[in-house]
Amino acid sequence: MISRRNFLKACAAAASAATLSSALAGGPPAIPPPAPATSATIRSLGARNNLIATVGDSLTAHGVGWSNATITVKRSRGWQTWAAQASGQRVVFRPDLNFALAGRTTTDIIYTAEPSLGGKTQLQCAIDSPADTVHVMAGTNDFNLSVLNSITLANYALILRALLAAGKRVIWAVSPPSGSPAFPSARRPTANATSAMIARRWIMDLTGMPNVFPYDTWPLMEDQSAAGVAGDYIGEQTVDGTHYTTRGGYTHGALCLAPLLMQIFPSVSILPASEIDAFNATSNPGGNLIGNPYMCGTTGTMATSATGVVATGATLDAAVRAQNPDTLTDLERAARFLYLQKLSFGGKVAGRTFGIQTGGPARFDALKLGVALEAIHARLAGVMIECLDWKPFLNRWDRAGTLFFLDPPYAGTEDYYGPGLFGPEQHELMADSLSRLKGHFILTINDTPATRQIYQRFEIEAAELTYSAAGADKRRPAREIIVSG
Repeated sequence: MISRRNFLKACAAAASAATLSSALAGGPPAIPPPAPATSATIRSLGARNNLIATVGDSLTAHGVGWSNATITVKRSRGWQTWAAQASGQRVVFRPDLNFALAGRTTTDIIYTAEPSLGGKTQLQCAIDSPADTVHVMAGTNDFNLSVLNSITLANYALILRALLAAGKRVIWAVSPPSGSPAFPSARRPTANATSAMIARRWIMDLTGMPNVFPYDTWPLMEDQSAAGVAGDYIGEQTVDGTHYTTRGGYTHGALCLAPLLMQIFPSVSILPASEIDAFNATSNPGGNLIGNPYMCGTTGTMATSATGVVATGATLDAAVRAQNPDTLTDLERAARFLYLQKLSFGGKVAGRTFGIQTGGPARFDALKLGVALEAIHARLAGVMIECLDWKPFLNRWDRAGTLFFLDPPYAGTEDYYGPGLFGPEQHELMADSLSRLKGHFILTINDTPATRQIYQRFEIEAAELTYSAAGADKRRPAREIIVSG
């Protein structure tokens, strides 16, 4: 078994002395002998800043989203943003620190002065950046262009040595598979595929080296089914046999990289705001409102519906409601929904109206959101959440030992939850389905002659209560029924 240190030395020897000296003035520094990473080492590394610079090819350049003729992966759905979100925002992948460029080989990363990078190489940009950590994922174009494996590995060693010499912490990803049944032309010939496997081994052999954190994308991205071809992507992970779909970006960022980031970086208190898509009245009027400076009093026009120093709560609420949720990312939609539900009268989804109260603080307090969301996360950590209509949900989970709790829209308020989601006729259908359950159920609904008629075949218990959504000074008595069977 060849040692990692000797392996790196052999790789470096494969390149000419001139090549090495031109990449690193004065020659490459010695790579320290490998040492296992300890919890103390990880804690000490966590004291550095949480900015991550990136170098590589199109797989990294597209890490914050991309588009081609057939697909658009939104900017906030690339693997870098998934990694930041899934790790609890422990890290920041700033777009201006993404130095990767499409079509580049490992040689390009070291030697090619890029006009788009101010005449610097990717490697030099990463070294000069304020980020204490550099993410490397490179080699796909080497493998596809049949670059000699010795050159790729020598370049790997140069990149690693240069970054460590600059005091950077290095996170190194194994380049993903290539090709799929839908894109057979993207499959690599045997020799090229062998080069990719040798590079994969080289990267994972860095495990335990101080300040170096390799990880492998293959276990979750390669098609390992009986019908799969070795080295293929799982079909839904790729759009063209090389680049990621949104699902591929999620697999890489959230499932492969985020767990590693959570070991390296300390947790942080976060707010549901996007730094990538912040609102700007001039350049991005449809952007994220939650983190927008105008909420702190910036002057200007807001989405054509409010002007002045600070928009009133009602006008701000109206502007947020006017947004088209289909144009937002999942995180932005969640932030918009939370904001509106906190400020809307009665928490209604349809027909929202801005609600005020004079006996307490504002119901939306951004300073308390982090604590509230962490509490919700902890409470729901072990909960399985299904997004299904009520009937397929009952069919899927019905067992002899199952107890369902149902809280359908109350009679006369069905449209409160959105048009066409639950019509009055659904109560009759629900009662019929409940009568055929193998398990048991408890259902609550308002007490009316119609609801009693619909659910008369089950046990019914009346309950007296008080409705207070309109405010403490407008409380009113009400009756509901608890139906069980």
